Amino acid sequence: MIIKDAYTFSKSQLRAIYPADEADAIVDYLFEEAFGIDKKGRLLTSDKVFEHEETLRGYLNRLMSGEPVQHILHYAYFGGARIRVNQSVLIPRPETEELLEWAIGQTKTNPAVIADICTGSGCIALYMRSKFPSTAIIGSDISTEALQTALLSEKDIFGSETVTWLQHDILKTEWTNQWPDIVICNPPYIGKEEAELMTQNVLNFEPHLALFVEDEDTLLFYKKVIEVFSQGKFPVVYFELNPLTAEDLQKYCIEGGYQMLTGKDMQGKIRFARITR
Repeated sequence: MIIKDAYTFSKSQLRAIYPADEADAIVDYLFEEAFGIDKKGRLLTSDKVFEHEETLRGYLNRLMSGEPVQHILHYAYFGGARIRVNQSVLIPRPETEELLEWAIGQTKTNPAVIADICTGSGCIALYMRSKFPSTAIIGSDISTEALQTALLSEKDIFGSETVTWLQHDILKTEWTNQWPDIVICNPPYIGKEEAELMTQNVLNFEPHLALFVEDEDTLLFYKKVIEVFSQGKFPVVYFELNPLTAEDLQKYCIEGGYQMLTGKDMQGKIRFARITR
């Protein structure tokens, strides 16, 4: 099999289960990251023998089962850095990077402490470490597996450990660590009834602990974060939102005496919130 045929075969296989644009993007990503063959390389070497046929077929079988390409490669890119991913953490999304850029644009001085609640892969904490190297960064999560994954990413990216990776259940435990000036949180916010609308690759391969709220109130985590950090000097709190419940969170904040500013993602959806008191 030559490179051109391997590439065409891969796209035809994935187009059977993914929209054409998504299938093509996955194949492009796989060829470049797994085999070092980018678009230019495919054009210049299209008639050369493809030397990874057996490996490619194994990858395609996994992709056809719905497994994300990031899990196959064991990493995803976020803010230009490779973040380790597995079934213990969510794959970082572009919207989260937009949230951080939005937050940074509103931060005029270097904060002393930033806390990333429900850190998961650690992508938020690590991104903020790169932007605020003199700031103490805390990444907290209930999952030890997620924290271990985040620590490995920190070592990969920076070659050193400065982030405090804290096992903490925000729903049950008071905050006793350094008090943050800024809190950033991308919490579970999907109700169980929304699961039927989600794709199987998300449902089967991403951690339900990080996706779904085990409560009828899908704002549970948002309310708890606000409550916990209301016990001292209230920090600036940034949330990633479910656009479907943004209005409900706005109402909750108004009733509690908080100010909430919203921001939109690249798709024009209300996706971000900045809460102050």
